[in-house]
Amino acid sequence: MLDAEFSRSKFIEDGDPQQRCQALSATLTKRLNDATNSHQALEWIIADLRGAGHEVTLWGSILSEAWTEPNHDQYLWIVLDSNADDRAVDEDAPGDIRWTSASVSFRPRLRDLPKRCPQCFSALTECDIRLRIQGHGSAVAPALRVQFESPGFRPLDTLIGAESLNIRRGGFCCGSCGSAWFPPLG
Repeated sequence: MLDAEFSRSKFIEDGDPQQRCQALSATLTKRLNDATNSHQALEWIIADLRGAGHEVTLWGSILSEAWTEPNHDQYLWIVLDSNADDRAVDEDAPGDIRWTSASVSFRPRLRDLPKRCPQCFSALTECDIRLRIQGHGSAVAPALRVQFESPGFRPLDTLIGAESLNIRRGGFCCGSCGSAWFPPLG
């Protein structure tokens, strides 16, 4: 269990939380090094951080923070590392790298940084997806059923006849691997 000095409220109250970050880094590093299974130790660390009021939702995928609208102005940024020289293997999880150190900073969420692709981590650029279905223009001709489903869009199931349908939605596209991401619908 973490000391009360590492609670979220203590980080917020502290005008310069650098020393608190260094102390938490040392505590987490010691816990990782003392553990026989670093991945299990990580689960306990996450539980303790949540218990101390920190929002730990996605560990090891910190870039995911950029995908969600932040609830608070500042948060813990934790980077885990392994010893690159000996790449200690966790006995209970063969083939997995054993985490040997943790580095902690308490900083504001950086909203203006370029978003990164979750597939290849290349910079994403803003892009639009457009769906345009031209109506046939006849008041007496039968309508055409249109169904469209895609992540980031409300499902569409409608009839198109005399009028046309235009949908346009902004998102982010990766020029390297071709993936696209659209913010969640509000």
